[in-house]
Amino acid sequence: MRERRSGLLAGLVTGFVAMVLCSVVFAGALYAATIMPALGNVGGGYPLGCALGLVTGLLVGLAMRAARPASLLLPLLAALYAALGIAVGAVAFLATLVYDHDERPVIDLSGTIDRLPEALSDLATSGYRQPAVFAGTAALVALLLVATRVRAARRARATVPSAEPETPAEPEYRSAFEPVRPREQATPTGDAFLPKTDRDG
Repeated sequence: MRERRSGLLAGLVTGFVAMVLCSVVFAGALYAATIMPALGNVGGGYPLGCALGLVTGLLVGLAMRAARPASLLLPLLAALYAALGIAVGAVAFLATLVYDHDERPVIDLSGTIDRLPEALSDLATSGYRQPAVFAGTAALVALLLVATRVRAARRARATVPSAEPETPAEPEYRSAFEPVRPREQATPTGDAFLPKTDRDG
């Protein structure tokens, strides 16, 4: 009988990898918007951020759907991974962005760890609502994608009957000193309406 898999471990791994990739893409997009202010200033930055949130939710959701999930925990984990992809990307952007002597934004990876607490504090206390909207968009998309896949998988499993093991036939009982009797074979008989002499040939 084939063992049923929940896809929990595979979903966790693929979702984590997708989250890391999405965070890098989101940080790069924020850096591009900083270099080109016209790109980030369209609609207050919400169209670009929501589009990136949509892409993040799609990537995380599709990656976890590929693991054939059936566990009810995976839709919630997919939403968490998608939201973290946006949050980690925003923190990484703030921690690596510095300005040179000409006040031009540049990426500096050497002091990222030292600037990380300051980046977290700025993101938490500045009332920066955009990342929350973007993270919510990504989480909603990933949640819906994985939830529909889990529902379909569980419904398919419910319709397939489980194979019951066949019970072996009970052996014929005989005592220890009783010899094995061969099966009696039926001997052909003649026509009952013929005389005995005709039947004997």
